[in-house]
Amino acid sequence: MGDMHRTRMLMSFMDDLCAMKRLVGLSYERIEQLSERQLHEGRRLNPAGSTGMQVLARTTTHRMLKNGDVSVADRPRVMTFVAVCLKAAEERGVALPADWRDADRWARRWSMLVSESLSKTARPIANCWGDEQDDDGSGEGDAAGLVRLAPVEQLWPARNPEIGELATAIRHLGRSGRPEAAASQANELVQRCAQRLGGDHLGTLAARQAAAYWAGEAGRMREAVQLTKAVREDSRQMLGADSPYTRLTERRLVYWVGTAGDWTGAWHHANRLLTRWEGDPAVDALDLSLARIDALYAAAQVRGWNSAVHYLRHEIPGLSELLGPHHPIVLWVRASVVEGLIRCGETAEATDCAVNLVEDTEGRFGADHQRVLWARSALISVLRGSKRLSEMVDIARVNAAEADRILGYLHPEAVKIKLTYVESLHDEGAVTEAQEIGHELLATANACMGWDSLSMLRIRLALLKTGDTDVGGSRPVVDATPESLHADARRLLGPDHEVTLKARLLYVSRGSPRDRGQRLAELTEDCVRVLGIGHPLTAEVQTALETAPDVP
Repeated sequence: MGDMHRTRMLMSFMDDLCAMKRLVGLSYERIEQLSERQLHEGRRLNPAGSTGMQVLARTTTHRMLKNGDVSVADRPRVMTFVAVCLKAAEERGVALPADWRDADRWARRWSMLVSESLSKTARPIANCWGDEQDDDGSGEGDAAGLVRLAPVEQLWPARNPEIGELATAIRHLGRSGRPEAAASQANELVQRCAQRLGGDHLGTLAARQAAAYWAGEAGRMREAVQLTKAVREDSRQMLGADSPYTRLTERRLVYWVGTAGDWTGAWHHANRLLTRWEGDPAVDALDLSLARIDALYAAAQVRGWNSAVHYLRHEIPGLSELLGPHHPIVLWVRASVVEGLIRCGETAEATDCAVNLVEDTEGRFGADHQRVLWARSALISVLRGSKRLSEMVDIARVNAAEADRILGYLHPEAVKIKLTYVESLHDEGAVTEAQEIGHELLATANACMGWDSLSMLRIRLALLKTGDTDVGGSRPVVDATPESLHADARRLLGPDHEVTLKARLLYVSRGSPRDRGQRLAELTEDCVRVLGIGHPLTAEVQTALETAPDVP
């Protein structure tokens, strides 16, 4: 088991363990008391070789990764922690998720973690935001781009190890599905780098790029645009317009401009880059190919997928030759082709491509990788589009179970995958089962993440779409309506976030028919502007507009 995978499993385990504690409602002190009682009543324990329960429970992921190794000696305390929480849940009538109620499953997960020593020392600083040989363009490899341009010592001086530790923490926070926390730590990293290294240091530039990326991942796309523009200008001055890092920043800007709601502007910017780079001998074949892919993807959002999917497929052979057929970027382009085929109605071809994508992704990364979950999600979309509902539900069920195992029950991506399962059950007609699973997820997420989290908004939306209005729990009844959901999404995410637009569609569709047509027309314009003409939500809104009753 690789260090990175064991680290991710440890983080998932600790997240689930602490989330269960919060859901049960026990304090750390009470767990400590009950645990000590159980441990000294019937179990032999070497206190000197064990992590204290309060330290284990209270520690942040960063500190746990930093301070020493997880060892077999910790097992009695960890499993006693689990036992105390399970007993308290039973006594207090707290409904825990099924996988949390299985003590043997907790034991198996811990055994996997300690089957090899899990090093929690910081990884080499040159690679702290991503694997140089495995940069998937997700933003985690931004620092690696600078590492290839300057000596490691120039970026992260040995006299400033706290900078490297903070950078490592950001990377782990991002991969554990906590973009807000990663964004907060990235802002602190910018300040630390500016203080220790200076504002014109390449390390500070790398930190600012990370801050821009995680601001966008946290849903603040317009902030990401402004931060990336500033990084681009300084990168041009410090490294030159022909620097690979400056080109990376230019491409990053295309993405954030598009996701911030201006795909037309993103498309024009991508075309300007292509025009400039195609005649520049300093630009290598890989950068040109990636720039063409950026332009095609932006064009698909503006003009539809019919021609874009054709040209995207033409990029795959050359990209495969440059990077290898199973490189993460190649697999991402193949997933985009599947998306385009779905939107063009080519479901048979999309199904074949999606099945091959799942097989190749699993072959490249192994069954326990997050990208396999994403590849299966693409296949689920294809099956939904071709009305193969039974197969869709079967694969969605497997994907939901695997997301829990690989990512953790409340990881944001796991929540999205489980909601896909809820929607699949609803599509097949198993409304009651869909609502039961949704309510279990709602109760757990509300206790552990809070009512105002993005995951909670997604869960409420999924339940309301099933026709379930009992999603308020202990909240006022008004919170269980499409109107309140739309108001909360707009307040928390802004008017242009995809979840806000989905909530708005539900609100308009369930509201008064008198002005529904006008409101759907306005929503269509906003979806085209923000998401693009080829987005599934845009098509859904257009269909709703076409079938809206004409009420005077």
